[in-house]
Amino acid sequence: MLGFLKFIRLYIQKEVEMDLKLLHRYITGEPMNTEDKAKVLAWIQASEENKKEYTELKNTWELSGMVSIESKSIAKQNTNKTFSIKPLLRYAAVLVVAFFLGGASMYYLFGDEQPEGQLTTIEVPAGERSVLTLADGTKVWLSAETKISYPADFSAKNRTVEFEGEAFFEVTKAPEHPFQIKSNYGTVSVLGTSFNLKAYDDMPFETTLIEGCVRFISPDNKQCTLKPNQKLTINGGELVVNEIQKIKSEVWKSGNLYFDNENFLSIAKLLERQYDVSIDLDPKLNDVRFSGQIYKTSLPEVLEIIDKTEPIRYIFSTNHKTLTIMSQ
Repeated sequence: MLGFLKFIRLYIQKEVEMDLKLLHRYITGEPMNTEDKAKVLAWIQASEENKKEYTELKNTWELSGMVSIESKSIAKQNTNKTFSIKPLLRYAAVLVVAFFLGGASMYYLFGDEQPEGQLTTIEVPAGERSVLTLADGTKVWLSAETKISYPADFSAKNRTVEFEGEAFFEVTKAPEHPFQIKSNYGTVSVLGTSFNLKAYDDMPFETTLIEGCVRFISPDNKQCTLKPNQKLTINGGELVVNEIQKIKSEVWKSGNLYFDNENFLSIAKLLERQYDVSIDLDPKLNDVRFSGQIYKTSLPEVLEIIDKTEPIRYIFSTNHKTLTIMSQ
């Protein structure tokens, strides 16, 4: 392993001319030998220009439909362009390399060759979404500003992750090896289940169960078990379970906005993350509550939908990075 990393460094220290056919094979996930992968990664790391060129080529191929991988897109509010979101991360590689792509820090890890105790971390920046598949087959749809970490020895027998943010989980069934999600709010344990989990540090904790069974244990050892179509929140340190209407998993998988008696202050924080914008909310609106689903659309359209329920006025800054929302 050390010899291989030295091999990578040697490539980084000099100019590397990159064969576009080789780069295309890397982007599309075609089989490549260790030496060719090292060449591509070394070329990407050699300069900022190379990183930029790689990103542009990758986006071009994805948008043209040449890449057969899962991807998302989001319309930035200050342009007319649509930017491709980072693709599904696959965990079947053979070297440890970290690089930055469009602001999203994605760590390509390679199982047993990682140092014991080291965590691999996936972070999704504001305004973006991503989907990943873990080594046990569990799929996770990650929302904006979400971070998930797991150990080098993560496997079908050791299924523990650390989590901050919001995501929808489809956990592979393995009754003898529970899947555990640890956050600052406590630990969620599941066997084989579909559920949404919201555990941002600046928002109330919430998990909504679609199917299966979920058990939650708080740091002070308060516990509860959820059944399908139940939502758990934490209010004043107490665990509160409410029955909810049946929800399809596609609500979260597709990136739609779902509110269940949620106050405007929490909704504003979600919109900030979803659309990568800073929101100045009129305090009079903080406790106004909303329920319903808004299909993935532009931020102005979301605001128009909200305005039909609660009359508001809103103003974007010149660069569309700041939004002021006022009551009528």
